[in-house]
Amino acid sequence: VVVSDSTRPVPYRGEQGILWPVLEQLLQAGFPPERVLVLVATGTHRPLAEAELRRLLDPRVFERGIPILNHEAGFRAGLVPLGTTSQGEKVLINRRYMEAGLRVLTGLVESHFLAGVSGGRKSICPGLIGEESTYRFHGARMLDDPQARDLNLDGNPCHEQALEVARMAGADFILNATLDQD
Repeated sequence: VVVSDSTRPVPYRGEQGILWPVLEQLLQAGFPPERVLVLVATGTHRPLAEAELRRLLDPRVFERGIPILNHEAGFRAGLVPLGTTSQGEKVLINRRYMEAGLRVLTGLVESHFLAGVSGGRKSICPGLIGEESTYRFHGARMLDDPQARDLNLDGNPCHEQALEVARMAGADFILNATLDQD
């Protein structure tokens, strides 16, 4: 189960938390806690410390002993080749994600200055890809493109590349939240 890091205000805790209902369904379906993994899509951000994870995630994750792993974009042994995009970009992706038999993404949909909107495909790209791919994905070519802008998906190369990578990687289920004034 992929979760966003602490740079995104995803409601993973509390009464409106979206994480525990997903994990509870998996546990009730017969997945033992040690076979479920909460994978933190850090992109190129630093890994979260345990105290940060405890503030971010529902406490039942820790109570049930569900493993938690930070994605590390620069840790080559934790990445596997995914393939090459139509733009010729070779993509490395998180090994544990690709080895999973069931892949669930969670996150937040909000406007994004470069990709149009966040959420969905961004849990994978840039959330779980290698740092070299991320630097190209968020590089000068994307930043310079007038279609790569807030609330635009049509012709947005940043969105299109993220979507292509996400389709290459695959996901079985996505649960995203949006925020309101409360």
